[in-house]
Amino acid sequence: MNNNLHERLKNLNVLFVDDDIYVIDIMKEILPYLFNRSFYAADGVEGLSIFKNNHIDIILTDLHMPNMNGIKMTQEIKTINKNIKTI
Repeated sequence: MNNNLHERLKNLNVLFVDDDIYVIDIMKEILPYLFNRSFYAADGVEGLSIFKNNHIDIILTDLHMPNMNGIKMTQEIKTINKNIKTI
């Protein structure tokens, strides 16, 4: 990875949201190498709460989850910060 890109990524905080615990476990191994801080949630309700209580720069989310899906969570987050980057 380009050192400049890696430096820019390292300064970001990421929120990863997925209801599959195995996927979360894998991402807990990968994301800390790329990002300054990594936060993890198992559904949109938890993801929204983490977003409200932490400085998050980018969100990686599943779409289909219990309690609150990724689309609804993203819509709620966009009312707080319309410029947040989501994948």
